[in-house]
Amino acid sequence: MTDDRHQKKVDELINHDRRITQKQILVAGRLGMSKESVGYIIGLLVYTKVCSRWVPRRLTQEKEQKNC
Repeated sequence: MTDDRHQKKVDELINHDRRITQKQILVAGRLGMSKESVGYIIGLLVYTKVCSRWVPRRLTQEKEQKNC
């Protein structure tokens, strides 16, 4: 259903603009897939929407150490 290329592109778009919507990802990425597939990829990448921004559900160890 999704491949590494699609996942990488969605991740790049989210990291570039945390306020991007699923619909904007679909258009900007020219991924040729459905909005539901984009949502599925976002779930695989473990992002969630908080106050209109995409944030990782868990911090990486590097980011955890930086925040301490």
